[in-house]
Amino acid sequence: MAKILGICASARKESTYYALEKALEAATKKGMQRYVYFDINKTMAACPDGEDCYDYLVSEAHKFALKYRCNGIILTGFYGTNNNSAYEE
Repeated sequence: MAKILGICASARKESTYYALEKALEAATKKGMQRYVYFDINKTMAACPDGEDCYDYLVSEAHKFALKYRCNGIILTGFYGTNNNSAYEE
C-alpha cells in the first residue's frame, strides 16, 4: 500500500513555502507519495481589482505548480458559495 502525504499550502506565504518544502523532502525520504492542496476559492478571492480573475487563477496555479515539487495537486474550493451564481460560470 502506498503512503500518501497530503498538505494544504498557499502559493503566497514564504513561511508556508519553507515548511512545505521540508515536509515534502521528509516525505520523499520515507518513500511517500506527495500531494498538495490548492484552494481555488482563496486564490480567486485574492485577485486584485481590475485584473481578469481567470487569468489571475491560471497565473497563480502555474506559479504554485512550479514552486512545489510533488506527485500531484488536489484542487479544492471549486464553488466558493453554494448558490446559483457559483454554478453559472
